[in-house]
Amino acid sequence: MRWALLGWSLLFLAGGGCAPLDPEAPPEPTDAGIAEPARPQPVLINAEDYDQSCAVDDDCEVVPDGNVCGVCPCPSAAVHIDAAEDFYEDARRLFDAGCLPHIGVSCGDCERRLPECVDGVCRVAGLADEAADGGQE
Repeated sequence: MRWALLGWSLLFLAGGGCAPLDPEAPPEPTDAGIAEPARPQPVLINAEDYDQSCAVDDDCEVVPDGNVCGVCPCPSAAVHIDAAEDFYEDARRLFDAGCLPHIGVSCGDCERRLPECVDGVCRVAGLADEAADGGQE
């Protein structure tokens, strides 16, 4: 299952892009009077919708939470290792259904993030600390 993150990253390097158009949004007129199409909406996946329970750090796996159509997704949440496969399958399904390609995009390496079990809940090690200090190290 740890290979799932690699597969997820390769999916985006191969051409994953942003989101479907909002069919309810009316076109917006421009200065020239020509209507522009609706802007794409993000296609979201939320790690909190998956099992995040744990007893030890090894029960957890980091996942790229949020917009599945993002250009360079990096781990930002953690789920129980047994829920990671479902997370990636759902993310792939959402991506295939609603994302447009990003051609010629090159992503750098993600910062190495490790999962941890805190009070019985999977999370990304150090992420809460970074948020508390404004991301300053």
